[in-house]
Amino acid sequence: MINRCRFDDNHFEIYELPIFNQEDYEFNQYKAATCEEEGLDTYAYYYDGNGFGFEVKTPALGHNYGNWEVSIEPTLNSTGVLVKTCTHNSNHYITQAIDALNDTTYTLEVINLPTCEETGLVLYTYTYDNQSFTFEHITEKLGHAYGEWKVIETPSMTTAGLLEKVCSHDETHIENKELPVLNNTDYTVETKVERTCEETGLDLYTYTYDNQSFTFEHITEKLGHAYGEWKVIETPSMTTAGLLEK
Repeated sequence: MINRCRFDDNHFEIYELPIFNQEDYEFNQYKAATCEEEGLDTYAYYYDGNGFGFEVKTPALGHNYGNWEVSIEPTLNSTGVLVKTCTHNSNHYITQAIDALNDTTYTLEVINLPTCEETGLVLYTYTYDNQSFTFEHITEKLGHAYGEWKVIETPSMTTAGLLEKVCSHDETHIENKELPVLNNTDYTVETKVERTCEETGLDLYTYTYDNQSFTFEHITEKLGHAYGEWKVIETPSMTTAGLLEK
């Protein structure tokens, strides 16, 4: 700064002011700079009984966004949202929608396949703006998918039978159902061929379970002959023979 003589402008003194700092000057931050607005600082300097004030505008800080973070996780049926927040002001942020989970825009890694009785796990990785985000998706249990019942042991009049059905997802998953011995209570019986003294007969036994019907053949024994007592049908005489019949 310069101090001129009031009688002669050619006579003056010069004093060099230091650069702005908070030791030589009385500093006051009148208005802090924000992301979008400049700030204002004041510096007061005292010399030789005089005070001098200066204002300095500080530039706006600008936004300084950090890394993207997941705000809403995507699912198979809905999109997700990424967000990154300004480090200067948490009220300043930007968002980015990301696709619902799919096998086109995501990289998939199958950790566990689902089974009949256990859920599976798939990792979906999405890359955006040089950052990668991985989401877990639990796949539902397959459940059992049993086929039709099949007869693996045929019942008889004295022994029980056995039905079996196998899961199409895992052939080690099997269900069994015992068939009762052939009888007139649990089965519907139809005589297909009547038995005779000399010929066997044929009965059909039908068992219904789980909306399926199973029919088994049972050969009935011949009746055999059941003769009664002998009876005289022709009486013998002195000249002719007689005849018995049963």
